[in-house]
Amino acid sequence: MILANYERRKQRAHAMIVKYGNPAKLRMRDGTERDCYALEVQLSPGERRALPANADGVYLVSAVGLIGGAPDFDKENLVILERTTGEEIRRLRMDTPAMPFAPGGVVIYWELNTRGATSAS
Repeated sequence: MILANYERRKQRAHAMIVKYGNPAKLRMRDGTERDCYALEVQLSPGERRALPANADGVYLVSAVGLIGGAPDFDKENLVILERTTGEEIRRLRMDTPAMPFAPGGVVIYWELNTRGATSAS
């Protein structure tokens, strides 16, 4: 019987999200923040049409180091930071509850449907 090493997969996904994505924060309305890493998924026109009605895009958020559990779409916004300076470059609202990619019950990353991409400058 072959057993999957989900913790290794989680670390590999985290490494790829860090390499190709950006540092980010999950910011609650009261201003408290949780640090994370997020990667914007490049969607084809067909995939974009299949998104929920209000969603503009999809981000993958690493589960590694994300303290406090799942991103809360009712209370938090995703804030994308510039990779080198750490300045805020985009603020996004989550359109639907975060969807975990969790084979074997281990959350490897969270998939967020976002909307309202605004430049922070």
